[in-house]
Amino acid sequence: MEMSDEAGPGRREQKRQQTRQRIIDAGLSLFRADGFEPTTIDAIALAAGISRRSFFHYFKSKDEIVLSLHKGFAAPLAQALAQRPEGQGPFAAVRQASIRIAEGYPLEDLIAIDRLMLSSPVVRASKQAGYARDEAELFESLRSCWPEADALDLRLLAMVTIGIARVSLDAWRDAGADRPLAEHVAAAFDAIGAWR
Repeated sequence: MEMSDEAGPGRREQKRQQTRQRIIDAGLSLFRADGFEPTTIDAIALAAGISRRSFFHYFKSKDEIVLSLHKGFAAPLAQALAQRPEGQGPFAAVRQASIRIAEGYPLEDLIAIDRLMLSSPVVRASKQAGYARDEAELFESLRSCWPEADALDLRLLAMVTIGIARVSLDAWRDAGADRPLAEHVAAAFDAIGAWR
């Protein structure tokens, strides 16, 4: 039985995603066990069952493995906003979506990822640049969902939302991860809401 042309690319993409995930899993496991700096690309490639050369088809550096865990905050927010209840305003929708996303992070993974993010100056700097990207992407999502709303208001909401994510993560870390991140996110939105 012949496979269609559509099945081939679909399987290739699935295999590529599986390999990418295997590299991420191998890298995180080694980072946790040995530390970020001592872990080499060769060790990650070996643990993932690929060659060093193949590693670079997926990531430019080991920093990108950690950063791949940080990327995508704007994407789940955009998806949640698209599924918001009818008639819900931007602030309420972003608040609800942000809390729901924060609730989805398993505590153990969040602690491990946070430590990895803080362990390298290069990763920390790239993470800061990622916040600017998230802000721009969220602004575009807000404009798409509320085209009639004032653009300045939506841009400020995007800035505040990404700022809340940053401040909440800092507060969560400073408090020793004693309560869920989502509670810090809710408290930050409530503080902003009190100003409105």
